[in-house]
Amino acid sequence: MDMATTISPEEVKHIAKLANLKVSNEELGKYSNELSETINYMDILNKLDLSDVKILTQITGQKNRFREDKVKNSLPREEVLTGTKNTYNGYFVVPNVLGDK
Repeated sequence: MDMATTISPEEVKHIAKLANLKVSNEELGKYSNELSETINYMDILNKLDLSDVKILTQITGQKNRFREDKVKNSLPREEVLTGTKNTYNGYFVVPNVLGDK
């Protein structure tokens, strides 16, 4: 019979330090149990025989549908810029929000 893996509170503290996480003393016991359960469950899953299971990448059977890029007519630049107060060389001028210039 396989032995269950147990993660000690000291190991949890070490993992928390590596991950730069603060863990209280009360949480050490809780996380020790939860991590141990997770690892033991993963051990169970790793022992499953999946040799007859077909690899599944998607279930709908749909394929990518692409369309051809087409340039559509738009409004002339002059007409677009008629509704704004401030333009420069055929472009909108907007207030600067990132710096002083």
